[in-house]
Amino acid sequence: MRVAKAQRDYIEDIELHWLQHPIDEEFERDKYPEEEKKTQLRKKYDIPEGVHLFMDGVDSALLDFDAKACKPYIVAFVNGKLTGETLYHLLFFFEEVGECDYGWILVERPIGFYDAPSDEDFEEIMTEIRSIGTRSRAKAKNLPKLTNLN
Repeated sequence: MRVAKAQRDYIEDIELHWLQHPIDEEFERDKYPEEEKKTQLRKKYDIPEGVHLFMDGVDSALLDFDAKACKPYIVAFVNGKLTGETLYHLLFFFEEVGECDYGWILVERPIGFYDAPSDEDFEEIMTEIRSIGTRSRAKAKNLPKLTNLN
């Protein structure tokens, strides 16, 4: 939820900035202090550097309702009750729909997709995610389908 809240704040701040600073006569917008704002939000929500925040509409972004939709999967993950298939669905949703660093969300280890992570680090994080999320013999049944709710 911290990532979703930070992204919501980021999106609202950008939208407010553009309302207050419309396109000028030369069709150039005032510069938005993007990195400064992201740094403030990372600090506010205790999100490490390397976990990127995105603008919904330009990129995908994990939003509040996306995070809520994932909650049954997260509970199953924490309890080790995901199957290989349901883990794949969760990771696909995080990567393609929510565009978020699921390594940090699930095991507090940023993958840093946009900072060129090493293959070794990525594989180590993925091994940890798989071992935690699928460790139980009992599996969660009847998880709701994850779809793009936007």
